[in-house]
Amino acid sequence: LIEPMTKELRDGRRLRIWSAGCSSGQEPYSIALCILSVLPDARAYDARILATDINPLVLETGRRATYPAEEAASLPADLRRSWMESTGTGTLRFYEAPRGLITFRQLNLIGSWPMKGPFDAVFCRNVVIYFDEKTQMRLLNRMLPLIRPGGYLYLGHSERVIGPAETLFKIDGTTVYRKIGGSLA
Repeated sequence: LIEPMTKELRDGRRLRIWSAGCSSGQEPYSIALCILSVLPDARAYDARILATDINPLVLETGRRATYPAEEAASLPADLRRSWMESTGTGTLRFYEAPRGLITFRQLNLIGSWPMKGPFDAVFCRNVVIYFDEKTQMRLLNRMLPLIRPGGYLYLGHSERVIGPAETLFKIDGTTVYRKIGGSLA
């Protein structure tokens, strides 16, 4: 997603990614590190990640950007060295570059959504499984217009695009869908 866009970003194109149900921030920080791996000066361009969750306590963890060293050990060592610093208390904190790409906001996916899009990618992994099928279809159909044509929707391994939205996405990997259509009629 990022590598092919690098020149466009440098020429002024915006990049918007939404991590829905971001919990304590590991997913949006992983996304930020992917962006920074390809474009180390991403903060100089219009690249932003929106990270939302219903729980204000986990959002605060994400905002603090500090994680136990054993939890951060799942990141490759070169990424930890490049983008995190030791706090001296058994935790590691992300540097400003990845933190500056992410905005954490409280959001109930069942409630109203203030964002308008378009997003280049929406990560909604392991979130819709907590809803019944009717609510899953409603959520996916609400996300659809927020994803730009050609944009991506990432779901968890036990989640699938269902209902009318199926006609507007094509599978582009095990849990990756690419928007091929405009919007539902």
